Amino acid sequence: MLEDAFHLLPTGVRDGLLNVCLSHSLFCNLYEALAACEDRTGLAPEEVWSEALRMAQRLGQSPRPDFSIKHDYARLVSRYRTFVAGGGVETHRNDAQAGATRCAVFTTLLYMLAATSSVDDNPYARLCVFIVRRLREEPLYQDLCRDIRRGESEEEADGHFVPPTDYTKCTAAVADTLVAVQEGEWMQVGELVQEAVGSHSPQVCTSVMHVLTGYNRKHGHRYQAHIDRLHEAIDRMVEEQNSSRIVENNGTINHIENNQGPVNGDVKEQRFLMGNGMSGKQIEAKCG
Repeated sequence: MLEDAFHLLPTGVRDGLLNVCLSHSLFCNLYEALAACEDRTGLAPEEVWSEALRMAQRLGQSPRPDFSIKHDYARLVSRYRTFVAGGGVETHRNDAQAGATRCAVFTTLLYMLAATSSVDDNPYARLCVFIVRRLREEPLYQDLCRDIRRGESEEEADGHFVPPTDYTKCTAAVADTLVAVQEGEWMQVGELVQEAVGSHSPQVCTSVMHVLTGYNRKHGHRYQAHIDRLHEAIDRMVEEQNSSRIVENNGTINHIENNQGPVNGDVKEQRFLMGNGMSGKQIEAKCG
């Protein structure tokens, strides 16, 4: 499933991902072309590659890849209108910029599908035709194809050839790249949790937990360590706030330190800052 925004990978994660991508001869053919248009697409070559690889994987898992590719093509401009950097900072982009990003990703996908086998017996020939028909009038596509042909010639002159590879299948080489991307996502979630904990607000931490609990369950509890950290932070904040309760006494607000009880007469109402004072574990259970 495509998310509604693209989350940029931190520099350190991109460096690690680049090393994994360089194990693919096809990526090496495309690298210079993708790097040359980075200012137009907004993505580094390894980010474009990982996006195209995920699309190839979705096509491989789809019962009707001919429909799936049309769906992804229509959705990607919307996805690339918003880039999210570390700390949740969003950059909003216009349709031309988003379209350029989609063009780079689909061009990369085209070369991935074409690498499966020769033209005559390629099972993804129809998908390749679909991509070419959508992109052939775009100037960026023409620039990319020209630069990719140059990259291919240089690589082959150095004895580096692209072996037949089906990128829609989760082979060991493909899995390595996907794992590297997932590790990058894990770090991004860590940044979000860090921001929430740093806010010293149990309400903010609770909101993040509401979102992350479902996401964690959907992805095989890959983010459980982050949820545990939110548990601990919420418990600590609740304890700190419960040590200074607000008591309303005949219209006068009095602070009671260390839970020592009311200081001025009868208590009409006691309100804890967390409302119900739920612990982190209770909040996660409620989120689930």
